Amino acid sequence: MTSTVRLFFAVALGDEARAALERACSALRDDVPFARWTHPADYHATVKFVGDVDPSLIEALSAPAADAARGLAPFELSLGGFDAFGRSRAAPDILWCGVDGAADALRALHERVDRAAASCGVARDARAFRAHITAARKYRGDAPFAAHASRLAALAPAPSPWRVEELVLYRTHFGRRPAYEALQRFPLG
Repeated sequence: MTSTVRLFFAVALGDEARAALERACSALRDDVPFARWTHPADYHATVKFVGDVDPSLIEALSAPAADAARGLAPFELSLGGFDAFGRSRAAPDILWCGVDGAADALRALHERVDRAAASCGVARDARAFRAHITAARKYRGDAPFAAHASRLAALAPAPSPWRVEELVLYRTHFGRRPAYEALQRFPLG
């Protein structure tokens, strides 16, 4: 049986944005019950989920990903508000923080990386790209999630802008916290 690795491309948060999101999530933990909160070192905005693949794909992705990143100039993002998605709005799977700022640049980066990964045999994304940072997983509250709307709005993180200067290829390590390891970095521009 072949061993696989789970890979994804993302942009990392700046230190100030990471700290602002960590403060907001810490304030929410006691009031908004989710099974797992993301470790602050793992905060990122996913650009392209690659999936569980043969480790040889890491090297194969390098040149196309470098070309994809090189084709875009650095840009600025900032934190948005909280929202959720999943199978049920009453008990969502994911609590996320929005990403504001250069949405067109981030969308363009996604499109370029999606094409680059496809050139290596990775399936293109079927769903529309939605920039977000996962804050927590698996809502466990007794009340419907909507009961927390005012708390989520009141504790939204400060915008905390940061400059995106690189694309990062990450590997997931299951059962480890933090769970994500940066394998390769590809400068923009």
